Amino acid sequence: MKAYINYMDSLSVDPLLHKKIMEGLSRDVVHWPTITNKRGIFVPVAVGAAAVFIVFFGVISHLNREKSLPHESQPMITGASESSSPDQSQSGMTEQDGARYHDLDLSRITRPADSSKVPYSFFFNYRLMDLAQLNPGVTNRGLRWAAQGFTDEELGSALRMTIKEPDLPAGDYTVDQEVLVDEVAGTVIAYQTIYTYFDPDTLAFKKKFSIFYFPDHYFDQAELESMRNTRLANEKILVDPFPEPGPVHVKVPHVRKLVYVEQGVALVIEAETHLVEGEGPVDQERSLDRYRQMDKELLDMMGSLLILSDLP
Repeated sequence: MKAYINYMDSLSVDPLLHKKIMEGLSRDVVHWPTITNKRGIFVPVAVGAAAVFIVFFGVISHLNREKSLPHESQPMITGASESSSPDQSQSGMTEQDGARYHDLDLSRITRPADSSKVPYSFFFNYRLMDLAQLNPGVTNRGLRWAAQGFTDEELGSALRMTIKEPDLPAGDYTVDQEVLVDEVAGTVIAYQTIYTYFDPDTLAFKKKFSIFYFPDHYFDQAELESMRNTRLANEKILVDPFPEPGPVHVKVPHVRKLVYVEQGVALVIEAETHLVEGEGPVDQERSLDRYRQMDKELLDMMGSLLILSDLP
């Protein structure tokens, strides 16, 4: 330290340079910025290259932290991975007998473009609205499907029966629930639970099973009876045979329905899947195999609900 002081004392400044420095200081007033430490003591901040670097590094770190935190205006999907593939190790996924449930927003699943190229009443949720015998002269008969969760106990209480969870096919799926609301009367007249299966790597749609429960007196009972293709006798399910799928050459979903009506309560399961497309033409054989597999899964699902439940 002594050597350093002796060195500084030995330095000399040219008189002309010293004069210019002093004149510059007398003309300009330098305002030193201050910051406050945690105890409220003001500390002068030196303006230099090191200080600028520290401030810049701190700002960048702060911005990076903000980027990594979820913003209130962008709700996160519970249990879903930030990547396109859901992380099966997260708490948002449960597995039972090969069926893996993910708490995944349905909007993230990519559906085929042909899904919209079908008539309005092609799917049963809209067909059911057409069958309603309520509010004549009112647009859509005053009905609308609304997203609303409900438990098996709540559904069973509304229909005065016990509801059983279906035996689901293996695969990755998510669940949504909707109710059909009579907005004129302010009542719920039908319930729907939707199991949507998807590819866990690409989030591409694979198939869907929609289960409907409703009291039949709100709807055209004669038409429902004509649609009925499922019966239960001696703990055996009797199902009218499905027509054999024709040649796969148009982009229309493969949809099957099982309709069961007994003593004022209707249970309908609708299954939907799509053809298999490769790089070239439609894969006829694989598409037909997919259709037949879904038909079998649909029958198994209905069996798990009818035989082991106390439906009327």
